[in-house]
Amino acid sequence: MCSTSQWSYQRARTELSAINWKEECDKVLYRPFDDRWTVLNRNVVTIPRKRIMNQLCKSNLAICIGRQGQATGNDPWNLIFCTSKPEDYNLFARGNNICLPRDFHPDAGQNKDIGFLDLENGEVPNINAEIIQSWTDLGLCSGPNKKKGEQIFNYIYGFLHSHEYRLRYGAFLAMEFPRIFRPRKRELFEKIGHFGELLLSIHMMKFKDLDPSLKLIGSDNFKIEKVSYSQDTIWINAEKTKGFGNVTEEVWRFKIGGYQVCEKWLKDRQEKNGRKPRIGRTLEKNDLRHYQKIITGIGQTIYIMRQIDDLINDFEGWPRAFATKDS
Repeated sequence: MCSTSQWSYQRARTELSAINWKEECDKVLYRPFDDRWTVLNRNVVTIPRKRIMNQLCKSNLAICIGRQGQATGNDPWNLIFCTSKPEDYNLFARGNNICLPRDFHPDAGQNKDIGFLDLENGEVPNINAEIIQSWTDLGLCSGPNKKKGEQIFNYIYGFLHSHEYRLRYGAFLAMEFPRIFRPRKRELFEKIGHFGELLLSIHMMKFKDLDPSLKLIGSDNFKIEKVSYSQDTIWINAEKTKGFGNVTEEVWRFKIGGYQVCEKWLKDRQEKNGRKPRIGRTLEKNDLRHYQKIITGIGQTIYIMRQIDDLINDFEGWPRAFATKDS
């Protein structure tokens, strides 16, 4: 019999047999661009982290961020993603991500009196009220408090996708949480926030159109046997007769959370040591489209990251565009 301080076999057996566990099935973010079904019950999810995850069982967004260190090897820091649903604590290759919801729902099992800005609908921005007030006084954000919180949230997500920021402050990112610098100009704040909003939408797959240059190679039975890349094509079999064409090497090698996303998603679905993965190894129509959306989304992410860096350069570049200690 297995038992830990968080989980008990006997309790799980008793409680699960007394409920309709299917009613508690829901999707969670398992890895970047990879949702999985699970049973959101303490007898299945050993450590549910209800204090945070309950915030994502409502209409909400969250930034998932790595506390410290490079993702893997000498890659620039890339420990950031987003979610609108509960997520796996080991979302990133090094695990231990910190989940930061955009909004706080006081009725999700917590005390409302926490010093945040109260809103009429019961939600509060999950950002320190002093920060919101300070940025408002400086003319950076405006509107209702909820809107101000969204503006700062979008700005943070866009800001952390500056490739130049990741390179410039790599030594600091290897030790602690990333620091958010306040922009000197409202226009820069608004434009980075706009890019952040676009990235949030892309990373949650809220777009329909695929990259028109993508080419699906093969006509049937897309069984994942061997994943490789050559000749601008991601292959899924050893004979290299099935795969996804017109994919740049930059997209293929792009990493989020330490994972080479295009490779990781496929390899998680291929047969391992003669055993079939739980979610199958033959890509159906919906799987093929989802993977093409991943490729499209990564291409869009790379493009927007360049746009963010170009934008910052238009505002005198690093560090002059921001209020930092070294500027």
